Amino acid sequence: MQNKIIYIIGAGHSGSTLLDRILGSHSEVFSGGELVYLDKWKTFDLDQFKRLPGFTKCNCGERLWDCPVWSPLSYKEENRIKSRFNAVENARIGIGAILGPYFAQFLGYRASENRSFYNGIFSLMKENSYSSRLLTDSSKDPRRFFDLIVAPPDQEVVLIYLTRDPREYLYTHLKKSRPIYKKRKTAFLILLEWVSIHFVSRRLWARFGGSKARISYKDLTDDTANTLNELGSILNISIQREGLEKRINESKYHIVNGNHMKRSDVRPITFEVRWKKAFSPLQRAMFNSLSFPFRWMDGRSLYRAK
Repeated sequence: MQNKIIYIIGAGHSGSTLLDRILGSHSEVFSGGELVYLDKWKTFDLDQFKRLPGFTKCNCGERLWDCPVWSPLSYKEENRIKSRFNAVENARIGIGAILGPYFAQFLGYRASENRSFYNGIFSLMKENSYSSRLLTDSSKDPRRFFDLIVAPPDQEVVLIYLTRDPREYLYTHLKKSRPIYKKRKTAFLILLEWVSIHFVSRRLWARFGGSKARISYKDLTDDTANTLNELGSILNISIQREGLEKRINESKYHIVNGNHMKRSDVRPITFEVRWKKAFSPLQRAMFNSLSFPFRWMDGRSLYRAK
């Protein structure tokens, strides 16, 4: 059967690492994680890169340059996947998301060479005895997905648009702030970022003609069985809810970047409304009023390409 790339689009702090591990617990799916960071690794000077925290360690326990899967990845500058976007590029992509890729290219947008990048990863999977035909890329950045639309790889791309309630999104960013009320401006900027990302993501999701699904973090954690059935239907695999946490914890992964969950044992998957407990009544009222016009963006939809 044909190899496929499962691209997860949306904002950070929306459950993409959990979704990545859920999908990767199936024998036919290889969890790649945020593959955009492979490009950053190959772009940076190695000595400089080794000093950068966070995204340098694969969850197999090795650094990316020592990982048996990722270290052999060949790299050439002309095959580079774009990992940095300036204001001009962002404007071109925004216009392309609204009017179509042709207009972005007319304004000077030039896509990356995606074929050799993903072909190289599938070759590495085969060399390491992975029989998976599905590869997840949870980079999330809608600009990266726009690049895949303009210069599609050889593999079929399946799009999963992952959303999360903006109030919960705010909470995950602000929960370490003490006291939170001093971060009101930051909260506004975080919400503005959430709106911008989802505006472009929704436009790309609507424009994409391949197999795709839009799910929310609440769907994933509160209605897990039905959500997995929907995802399985467009991926042509069966993902069982029973014993899911055990399969996740027993599976071996090579996830690039992601949060602490990529190396932690998964507890029983349940939905918790944590922001209501963390914020004061005044903060809840403020965040409710700020996010109210945009909460309709959070929902579930499915489309399977014919």
